[in-house]
Amino acid sequence: LAAYKAWGTACFEKMRGMWAIGIYDTQKQELVICRDRLGIKPPYYHAQENRWLFFSEIKQVVTTGIVSPKANLQAVKNYFDSGFENSRSSFFDNIQQLPAGTYIQLSLQNNNNTIQPQSYWNPEHIEPVEQTRKQSVEQFRELFFDSVNIHLRSDVPVGCQLSGGMDSGSIIMAMHHIQQGSGNISTFSSIFPGYERSEDVFINSVLRHIKADAHFSTPAPDEFMHDLNAFVATHDEPVG
Repeated sequence: LAAYKAWGTACFEKMRGMWAIGIYDTQKQELVICRDRLGIKPPYYHAQENRWLFFSEIKQVVTTGIVSPKANLQAVKNYFDSGFENSRSSFFDNIQQLPAGTYIQLSLQNNNNTIQPQSYWNPEHIEPVEQTRKQSVEQFRELFFDSVNIHLRSDVPVGCQLSGGMDSGSIIMAMHHIQQGSGNISTFSSIFPGYERSEDVFINSVLRHIKADAHFSTPAPDEFMHDLNAFVATHDEPVG
Protein backbone atom coordinates (compact mmCIF):
# COMPACT_ATOMS: atom_id res chain seq x y z
CA LEU A 1 0.00 0.00 0.00
CA ALA A 2 2.88 2.35 0.74
CA ALA A 3 4.36 1.59 -2.69
CA TYR A 4 1.00 2.22 -4.39
CA LYS A 5 0.63 5.50 -2.50
CA ALA A 6 4.10 6.60 -3.64
CA TRP A 7 4.07 5.44 -7.28
CA GLY A 8 0.51 4.46 -8.18
CA THR A 9 0.26 1.59 -10.64
CA ALA A 10 3.96 2.10 -11.53
CA CYS A 11 4.72 0.29 -8.27
CA PHE A 12 3.97 -3.05 -9.92
CA GLU A 13 7.10 -2.71 -12.08
CA LYS A 14 9.20 -2.50 -8.91
CA MET A 15 7.71 -5.50 -7.10
CA ARG A 16 9.15 -9.01 -6.89
CA GLY A 17 7.46 -12.31 -6.23
CA MET A 18 4.01 -13.70 -6.94
CA TRP A 19 0.74 -11.96 -6.19
CA ALA A 20 -2.87 -11.30 -7.03
CA ILE A 21 -3.71 -7.88 -5.60
CA GLY A 22 -6.91 -5.88 -5.31
CA ILE A 23 -6.63 -2.24 -4.18
CA TYR A 24 -9.59 0.02 -3.55
CA ASP A 25 -8.41 3.58 -4.15
CA THR A 26 -10.82 5.73 -2.14
CA GLN A 27 -9.37 9.01 -3.45
CA LYS A 28 -9.73 8.14 -7.13
CA GLN A 29 -12.79 5.94 -6.58
CA GLU A 30 -11.06 3.19 -8.51
CA LEU A 31 -10.56 -0.52 -8.10
CA VAL A 32 -7.12 -1.75 -9.19
CA ILE A 33 -6.51 -5.45 -9.81
CA CYS A 34 -3.01 -6.75 -10.60
CA ARG A 35 -1.44 -10.14 -11.37
CA ASP A 36 2.22 -11.08 -10.99
CA ARG A 37 4.55 -11.21 -13.97
CA LEU A 38 4.29 -14.93 -14.73
CA GLY A 39 0.69 -15.40 -13.61
CA ILE A 40 1.51 -17.70 -10.70
CA LYS A 41 -1.39 -16.36 -8.63
CA PRO A 42 -4.77 -16.32 -10.40
CA PRO A 43 -7.16 -13.38 -10.01
CA TYR A 44 -10.43 -14.59 -11.53
CA TYR A 45 -13.26 -12.30 -12.48
CA HIS A 46 -16.87 -12.37 -13.66
CA ALA A 47 -18.30 -9.40 -15.52
CA GLN A 48 -21.94 -9.18 -16.58
CA GLU A 49 -24.55 -6.43 -16.65
CA ASN A 50 -22.49 -3.86 -14.73
CA ARG A 51 -21.74 -6.38 -12.01
CA TRP A 52 -18.09 -7.17 -11.34
CA LEU A 53 -16.85 -10.00 -9.19
CA PHE A 54 -13.20 -10.66 -8.41
CA PHE A 55 -12.02 -13.74 -6.53
CA SER A 56 -8.98 -15.93 -5.95
CA GLU A 57 -10.81 -19.27 -6.14
CA ILE A 58 -13.59 -20.33 -8.47
CA LYS A 59 -15.41 -22.19 -5.70
CA GLN A 60 -15.86 -18.87 -3.90
CA VAL A 61 -18.12 -17.39 -6.57
CA VAL A 62 -19.84 -20.66 -7.51
CA THR A 63 -21.13 -21.09 -3.96
CA THR A 64 -22.84 -17.68 -4.16
CA GLY A 65 -25.16 -18.92 -6.90
CA ILE A 66 -24.39 -15.84 -9.01
CA VAL A 67 -22.39 -17.88 -11.54
CA SER A 68 -23.49 -21.34 -12.59
CA PRO A 69 -20.72 -23.96 -12.81
CA LYS A 70 -21.10 -24.57 -16.54
CA ALA A 71 -18.17 -25.94 -18.55
CA ASN A 72 -16.26 -23.76 -20.97
CA LEU A 73 -16.15 -26.37 -23.75
CA GLN A 74 -13.49 -24.54 -25.76
CA ALA A 75 -11.16 -24.50 -22.75
CA VAL A 76 -11.82 -28.20 -22.19
CA LYS A 77 -11.04 -28.97 -25.83
CA ASN A 78 -7.84 -26.94 -25.74
CA TYR A 79 -6.76 -28.77 -22.58
CA PHE A 80 -7.27 -32.19 -24.13
CA ASP A 81 -5.44 -31.07 -27.28
CA SER A 82 -2.42 -29.57 -25.52
CA GLY A 83 -2.35 -30.86 -21.94
CA PHE A 84 -2.14 -27.31 -20.60
CA GLU A 85 -4.61 -24.79 -19.25
CA ASN A 86 -5.08 -21.28 -20.68
CA SER A 87 -3.90 -18.60 -18.24
CA ARG A 88 -6.43 -16.08 -19.60
CA SER A 89 -9.65 -18.10 -19.45
CA SER A 90 -10.95 -20.80 -17.14
CA PHE A 91 -12.77 -24.13 -17.48
CA PHE A 92 -16.03 -22.36 -16.56
CA ASP A 93 -18.25 -20.17 -18.70
CA ASN A 94 -18.31 -16.48 -17.69
CA ILE A 95 -15.22 -16.83 -15.50
CA GLN A 96 -12.01 -15.33 -16.84
CA GLN A 97 -8.50 -14.71 -15.54
CA LEU A 98 -6.56 -11.49 -15.64
CA PRO A 99 -3.56 -12.11 -17.95
CA ALA A 100 -0.13 -12.46 -16.38
CA GLY A 101 1.92 -9.29 -16.03
CA THR A 102 -1.06 -6.94 -16.31
CA TYR A 103 -3.33 -4.78 -14.19
CA ILE A 104 -6.74 -3.17 -14.69
CA GLN A 105 -8.33 0.00 -13.34
CA LEU A 106 -12.10 0.20 -12.90
CA SER A 107 -13.86 3.46 -12.10
CA LEU A 108 -16.52 3.06 -9.42
CA GLN A 109 -18.20 6.20 -10.75
CA ASN A 110 -18.64 4.84 -14.27
CA ASN A 111 -21.09 2.09 -15.21
CA ASN A 112 -19.56 1.64 -18.67
CA ASN A 113 -16.31 0.00 -17.61
CA THR A 114 -14.68 -2.55 -19.86
CA ILE A 115 -11.79 -4.68 -18.73
CA GLN A 116 -8.68 -3.45 -20.53
CA PRO A 117 -5.60 -5.15 -19.08
CA GLN A 118 -2.52 -2.93 -19.16
CA SER A 119 0.87 -4.59 -19.35
CA TYR A 120 3.59 -3.54 -16.92
CA TRP A 121 6.21 -6.20 -17.80
CA ASN A 122 7.56 -6.78 -21.29
CA PRO A 123 10.88 -8.68 -21.20
CA GLU A 124 11.04 -8.69 -25.00
CA HIS A 125 11.67 -4.93 -24.86
CA ILE A 126 14.89 -5.33 -22.86
CA GLU A 127 17.94 -4.46 -24.94
CA PRO A 128 20.34 -7.44 -25.26
CA VAL A 129 23.83 -6.99 -23.85
CA GLU A 130 26.91 -8.79 -25.13
CA GLN A 131 29.29 -10.10 -22.50
CA THR A 132 31.74 -12.93 -21.93
CA ARG A 133 30.81 -16.36 -20.64
CA LYS A 134 32.57 -15.55 -17.35
CA GLN A 135 30.57 -12.33 -16.96
CA SER A 136 27.33 -14.19 -17.69
CA VAL A 137 28.13 -16.88 -15.13
CA GLU A 138 28.97 -14.30 -12.47
CA GLN A 139 25.84 -12.27 -13.21
CA PHE A 140 23.62 -15.35 -13.07
CA ARG A 141 25.18 -16.43 -9.78
CA GLU A 142 24.65 -12.97 -8.26
CA LEU A 143 20.99 -12.85 -9.36
CA PHE A 144 20.37 -16.43 -8.25
CA PHE A 145 21.80 -15.91 -4.76
CA ASP A 146 19.92 -12.61 -4.44
CA SER A 147 16.64 -14.34 -5.30
CA VAL A 148 17.23 -17.16 -2.79
CA ASN A 149 18.23 -14.65 -0.13
CA ILE A 150 15.01 -12.67 -0.60
CA HIS A 151 12.92 -15.85 -0.38
CA LEU A 152 14.52 -16.60 3.00
CA ARG A 153 12.74 -13.59 4.49
CA SER A 154 9.97 -15.05 6.61
CA ASP A 155 8.23 -14.82 9.97
CA VAL A 156 8.10 -18.62 10.14
CA PRO A 157 10.68 -21.37 9.48
CA VAL A 158 11.54 -21.84 5.80
CA GLY A 159 11.73 -25.28 4.20
CA CYS A 160 12.67 -26.47 0.73
CA GLN A 161 11.57 -29.30 -1.51
CA LEU A 162 14.49 -31.56 -2.42
CA SER A 163 13.95 -33.80 -5.44
CA GLY A 164 17.55 -34.70 -6.17
CA GLY A 165 17.52 -32.62 -9.34
CA MET A 166 19.74 -29.67 -10.22
CA ASP A 167 17.09 -27.02 -9.46
CA SER A 168 16.28 -27.92 -5.87
CA GLY A 169 19.85 -28.99 -5.13
CA SER A 170 21.17 -25.60 -6.28
CA ILE A 171 18.60 -23.73 -4.20
CA ILE A 172 19.39 -25.70 -1.05
CA MET A 173 23.15 -25.29 -1.48
CA ALA A 174 22.60 -21.54 -1.95
CA MET A 175 20.53 -21.48 1.25
CA HIS A 176 23.34 -23.32 3.04
CA HIS A 177 25.91 -20.83 1.74
CA ILE A 178 23.84 -17.75 2.62
CA GLN A 179 23.05 -19.01 6.12
CA GLN A 180 26.70 -20.04 6.63
CA GLY A 181 25.53 -23.33 8.09
CA SER A 182 23.97 -21.43 11.01
CA GLY A 183 20.98 -23.73 11.29
CA ASN A 184 19.39 -26.86 9.94
CA ILE A 185 17.48 -26.61 6.67
CA SER A 186 14.17 -28.46 6.57
CA THR A 187 13.98 -30.52 3.38
CA PHE A 188 11.04 -32.46 1.98
CA SER A 189 11.47 -35.31 -0.49
CA SER A 190 9.38 -38.01 -2.12
CA ILE A 191 11.15 -41.34 -2.48
CA PHE A 192 10.10 -44.69 -3.90
CA PRO A 193 11.92 -47.58 -2.17
CA GLY A 194 12.69 -50.41 -4.54
CA TYR A 195 12.05 -48.36 -7.67
CA GLU A 196 15.12 -48.19 -9.91
CA ARG A 197 14.58 -44.52 -10.73
CA SER A 198 13.97 -43.36 -7.18
CA GLU A 199 16.18 -40.32 -6.61
CA ASP A 200 17.42 -41.32 -3.13
CA VAL A 201 21.05 -41.37 -4.23
CA PHE A 202 20.92 -37.80 -5.55
CA ILE A 203 18.95 -36.55 -2.55
CA ASN A 204 21.44 -38.11 -0.14
CA SER A 205 24.39 -36.62 -2.03
CA VAL A 206 23.00 -33.15 -1.26
CA LEU A 207 22.12 -33.99 2.34
CA ARG A 208 25.70 -35.08 3.04
CA HIS A 209 26.89 -31.52 2.44
CA ILE A 210 24.41 -29.61 4.62
CA LYS A 211 22.87 -29.68 8.08
CA ALA A 212 19.29 -30.68 7.46
CA ASP A 213 16.09 -31.86 9.07
CA ALA A 214 15.18 -34.20 6.25
CA HIS A 215 11.59 -35.32 5.79
CA PHE A 216 10.57 -38.10 3.42
CA SER A 217 7.26 -39.26 1.99
CA THR A 218 6.60 -42.45 0.04
CA PRO A 219 3.58 -41.84 -2.20
CA ALA A 220 1.69 -44.91 -3.40
CA PRO A 221 -0.90 -45.31 -6.20
CA ASP A 222 -3.78 -46.19 -3.87
CA GLU A 223 -3.08 -43.09 -1.76
CA PHE A 224 -3.12 -40.92 -4.86
CA MET A 225 -6.51 -42.23 -5.96
CA HIS A 226 -7.81 -41.67 -2.44
CA ASP A 227 -6.63 -38.05 -2.52
CA LEU A 228 -7.56 -37.31 -6.15
CA ASN A 229 -10.99 -35.80 -5.44
CA ALA A 230 -9.57 -33.55 -2.74
CA PHE A 231 -6.76 -32.52 -5.10
CA VAL A 232 -9.22 -31.54 -7.84
CA ALA A 233 -11.49 -29.71 -5.38
CA THR A 234 -8.55 -27.72 -4.04
CA HIS A 235 -7.35 -26.63 -7.48
CA ASP A 236 -10.86 -25.90 -8.90
CA GLU A 237 -9.51 -26.72 -12.37
CA PRO A 238 -7.21 -29.27 -14.02
CA VAL A 239 -3.53 -28.32 -14.02
CA GLY A 240 -0.84 -28.93 -16.63
